[in-house]
Amino acid sequence: GDKYEGGWMANERHGAGVVKYAEGSEFLAYDGSWANGKRTGLGVLTMANGDRYEGHWLDDKKEGPGRYFYRSTSKVYEGEWVDDIPKCGEFKEAPPGSFEDYPMGGQGEANPFSGAAASNPAGVFALPDLKLIQPDSVVTEAVATIRQQRAKDLGAPGLKVFEGKEIQSLKKVFAAYDDRDSGFVTCGDLLGLLQSAGVNVAPATVEELVVSLEADSATQLTFAEFVDIAALLMDTAGPEPDQGTYPAEFDFGQGDGQDTYM
Repeated sequence: GDKYEGGWMANERHGAGVVKYAEGSEFLAYDGSWANGKRTGLGVLTMANGDRYEGHWLDDKKEGPGRYFYRSTSKVYEGEWVDDIPKCGEFKEAPPGSFEDYPMGGQGEANPFSGAAASNPAGVFALPDLKLIQPDSVVTEAVATIRQQRAKDLGAPGLKVFEGKEIQSLKKVFAAYDDRDSGFVTCGDLLGLLQSAGVNVAPATVEELVVSLEADSATQLTFAEFVDIAALLMDTAGPEPDQGTYPAEFDFGQGDGQDTYM
């Protein structure tokens, strides 16, 4: 059967733990957080076919930012998940060495795709030539909307939940600082962005947040990250900023133009 080593509470897996699944299972191993016997929090699930998911979980389902590595095609999907389903993100080549430390379990062939990819004996997945105008902007706006809906559904305390019109207003503020339409601003613009968005926040509070995330004034910031920060600092009862702890769900990109999820 399955073998588990880690924390327990009320006779269920709880806290940090590692499980190695029995032979014949579609899963090979899971290493990460548990709550009430279910994968919840950050964790890595390795499939028997060599695929791998790294990211956030909620009640045994992928929920939040995460990356899914497809071994058969050496590609990775990185983006936002809702109820175990990828909602928006980027599908691209996996970085070199992504599969070296994750051997296959030996059960079945790795073929995660359907349709044309499933019938391709060479295992090559041909991406279409269609392109989005300002793709980074489209994706980060979608991520912001999904995260806000999740906060609303979960009733997250101390976190402002923006309605659709408010998100569009934030987008206009962000665009005013993104004069090159790159999809990014810098942390040096963060105080001005927040104040333009009507967030009553002290400069020291913004500096503390940036330092806590190991960023600096030149670090790039996406629209989704800006919305996360505005929601955190804007109290739902009024304009005064919330002085609570910063969420671990996101981190800033390290100057390479990409989001880095924790």
